[in-house]
Amino acid sequence: MKIPVFAAAALILCWGTSCNNSVRREQEQHLQQSFYELISDWDILYVPVIAPYRASSLDKGETWLLSNDALESYPVISIGVTNNCIYGRADASTWYLIDTHSHMRATYASRAECMSALQALQLPQREIRTCNAWHDQLAHRKPCYWYPAKGQKYPEYPPLKSDHATILQVHGDLRDPEFKVAQQVSTNPNGIYFFRVESDLPDNPLLHLSVNNGSPVLAENGLIFPVFSKDNYLELTLYVPFPVAEAHKVPENERVRIFRNVALQQESK
Repeated sequence: MKIPVFAAAALILCWGTSCNNSVRREQEQHLQQSFYELISDWDILYVPVIAPYRASSLDKGETWLLSNDALESYPVISIGVTNNCIYGRADASTWYLIDTHSHMRATYASRAECMSALQALQLPQREIRTCNAWHDQLAHRKPCYWYPAKGQKYPEYPPLKSDHATILQVHGDLRDPEFKVAQQVSTNPNGIYFFRVESDLPDNPLLHLSVNNGSPVLAENGLIFPVFSKDNYLELTLYVPFPVAEAHKVPENERVRIFRNVALQQESK
């Protein structure tokens, strides 16, 4: 049976696409697996957590830093993992909570406050141990409880969300947008605030949002993202980050920067 040339070409294209997807999945699984297998390198000790986050020690376990591939690093003593979040003791007087999906980092004065934040986010509490204890376990070839099965990726849990997200409206034109906080923001005891973007911009490769000078996120319609603040106000910025402006050849004098200060309102009892 003869197969028409166009049909044969279509079959080859589909086969090639399927092979590429399969190779890509295998590469991702290999990277994940190699990430979890590396627990030391010369004089550096590692505790892999959720890629790209891992704890490392340069002084044989005296001190540890939790870092990611964005070159952000924080001192840590202990680690616990739940869904997309890492938490534990940062130092003698500070506890931390990091959402690896949004890279939000919250800090608290006590374990009770940190556990209260987990409860408010409806996240189960899991075992917390020191970095040295986790590394000793790995050195004895016993995986940590959050490790995926061999050959598997870390599970893709849903991002953090809230039924009380504050709406940020972004309308108009990419080069001259309107930016508005649509409602008041009430103080939250755990310091975590959620925002939801409402935008009518059909295609937005430029405009990003930042809260309290945190990492920028693309202002996409429907996006929900968390931020942490101990202050009684939030500084919101809608802007075109410099690397994005360079990539899209936006002149410096046309780079959008719109600032909004939002005072947090005490809830009436």
